[in-house]
Amino acid sequence: MLNFLLTFHIILAGLLITFILINKGKGSEIGATFNNNIDFMSSKESNSLIKKIIIILTILLLLSIIFINITNNKQKNNQEKEIVKIIEK
Repeated sequence: MLNFLLTFHIILAGLLITFILINKGKGSEIGATFNNNIDFMSSKESNSLIKKIIIILTILLLLSIIFINITNNKQKNNQEKEIVKIIEK
């Protein structure tokens, strides 16, 4: 489960980087470098990319919070096991 979430997290990060590089922002022409046409993306396409970027960022944030919870739970379980071992001795 953790490996699947980590793989999904890495894929989403790659998509995020791709969408940010393709996006034609205000004052930025990096999106046009992939195509010689200056009007590479219309305003509607740009807004669509911004919405996709926000969705991907939200999912990445939620996955990061899930990773933190899983890690904390594993650490608590390991600490509890160590305390029980010490008490049993």
